[in-house]
This record gives sequence, structure tokens and C-alpha cells, in this order.
Amino acid sequence: MVKKSPKLRIDSKTQAEYNSLVKRSKAKVSRVQKKYGVDLSGEIELPSITSFKSRKAFNEWKGQAESFTNRYNTKFQFRKNEQGVVASKKFLNEIERDTNKARRNAKELIAKVENKEIKVGGKPQGVTVGQQAKLLSRPNIAGVVVPPKFNFKNIQDQKQLNKKAENMRDRASSKFYNERNKTMRDNYADMLSLSYHNWADDLAKRIRELPPDIFFEMYTQEDEFDFSQWDSEGQYTGGEEVSEAEGKINKMMGFIDQYWAGKMKLDLKHDHFS
Repeated sequence: MVKKSPKLRIDSKTQAEYNSLVKRSKAKVSRVQKKYGVDLSGEIELPSITSFKSRKAFNEWKGQAESFTNRYNTKFQFRKNEQGVVASKKFLNEIERDTNKARRNAKELIAKVENKEIKVGGKPQGVTVGQQAKLLSRPNIAGVVVPPKFNFKNIQDQKQLNKKAENMRDRASSKFYNERNKTMRDNYADMLSLSYHNWADDLAKRIRELPPDIFFEMYTQEDEFDFSQWDSEGQYTGGEEVSEAEGKINKMMGFIDQYWAGKMKLDLKHDHFS
């Protein structure tokens, strides 16, 4: 048998609590509307005290009203920047948290690849990935970009803020770099497929079969995989004769053979962020 909640007895204490919470809730709705242009009236119900059928129902509403009026509840606290963009402190805190995590993830991945030696034909050249990036004045290492710190002052409108939030949420995800490497791998294979030379077709197929992180490590270290040697039409631009380019293709095929044979040492395999 279900025990019924005691009926609400409206004594002076209960009435005072109700009056105070209604007054504070209305004041907050009015204050936020006036200062930030945000309508919070739909966030809290203000029923008459006689509408509560039990003490339990009243206490539940009381908890909601206390949470709504709590000055430390960042969901209902707001900030406005110089451009007039308004956002709750909770939303801004989430963006900053995701941005910081995205920055950490990017820095960790860069740290893992920047000291690896560049190889030509599988042989170390005495130059690291980081050193090569500096020599070639590349803006990032292995295409990994560290996002800037979040600064609400720089946000121009609500659309930009929402886009920033979505982007940082994605980049903070443990799946981000795996998906990024998959896209990178597939785009590379697509580029090879556009080549006028049929000898690139089999390589493109085999590249698509590689795990995304394996392709990324091969691309990072093996000079033959360098994107800069291929143009947007899939044409080889390494400044070599076609026969030499075919030699590079064969070396790339060889690297893939070594991987599947378990003869290639790879440090980033299945290395995902949590």
C-alpha cells in the first residue's frame, strides 16, 4: 500500500516561505529581463499556495524555487560582453572547460610526434617532425592546431558563440582525433584516386584500409606520404620524373606491407584521449 504524502498545512511559517520565494523569483525574472534581455519566466512556475495538494509537492516546488534564485546557480547567472552578446555563466564555463581540454589534447599529440625523426625510404634523416615544421615555416606540426584560449570579449554575436561552443565540444571529445585522422586518410586516398596515373589506384585502396591512427603516423614520419608533394588534382608535384614518383608509390606500398606484417614500430596506435 502506497503511503500518501501529508496534506499541506498552510501555517504562518509555510506562508512566509512561499511569499519570500515568489517575491525573489519574480524579482530575478524582472532583473534579468531588464539587464540582459533574457526572459526566465518559463523557468519557474509560481502557482498559488493553495494549489499544492501535499507537503511533498510544496517541498519539491520550494527546492526548484531555491535553486532558481540561488546566486551560485550559474545556469541562471549571465554575462554580457561589449558587443552585447549574452550567455549564462554555465554555458561560458562549459565552453572554457572544453576549450582547455581541446588545447591539452592538441598539445599532447604534438608532444608525441614533434620529436619523431623524418624518414626517407624508411631511413631516419636526423631531422625531427618539429624541426622540419620550423624549417618549412609550417603554421602547425602534422596539421595539429592548438585552439586559442576562449575569450568571451572577442565574441561578436550569438551565432559565433554557438559555433565556438559546438567546435570546442567536438574537439574536446576523445573521438575527435580518430575522426580527424580518418578524414585525413580518406581525403588523401581520394586525392590519389584523382591521379591520371593508374598506378595510384591500388595504393589509394590500400590506404583506405589502414586504421586512421596508423595512416597519421606514417604520414607524419615517412617523407613519401607528404601531402605537399601532391596537388589538388592528385598530380605528383615533387619535381621528379614519373618513374621516380612511381618509386615513391612502391615505397609507400612497402610501408603498408610492413605494417600488416607487424614489422613497423608505431607508437600512436590506438592512442586516444579520454
